[in-house]
Amino acid sequence: MWQRIQTLYLAFAILIQWFSFFIPLGSFSDSECVGQYFYLTDVALVESYILNILITIGAVWAICNFKNRKSQMQICTLLLIATIIALLSTVLNTYFFASDQSLWSNVYYAFFAQPIVVILLVVLAKRAIRKDDELVRSSNRLR
Repeated sequence: MWQRIQTLYLAFAILIQWFSFFIPLGSFSDSECVGQYFYLTDVALVESYILNILITIGAVWAICNFKNRKSQMQICTLLLIATIIALLSTVLNTYFFASDQSLWSNVYYAFFAQPIVVILLVVLAKRAIRKDDELVRSSNRLR
């Protein structure tokens, strides 16, 4: 299971997805809060937590479902959709949080590269699964 490259891609996607809770999303520029950072946990609503949990469970399920490649590809497609929704949710929640009149903040826009990296890793995993499936099918034809 761990010798397959798609397993590593999905494992890295899980790690990067959960690091988003520990990386600062921005800092306050208000005179009272200078030097304090805000994180996704400050900005996020319940859907961000649910999406992170769903993405993690889906990736673990795809890793554990290594014998059924067709199901693995479908799970990766669902992971892509969930990650895109998580990216849009994070962008919207951050926009509404930062545009609050009582609070002035500096948003670190590099943070939004994190879901894009997760999307890239899931796409690479899906390609590797498809390549494995084609390899197995071609070896079955030789028999």
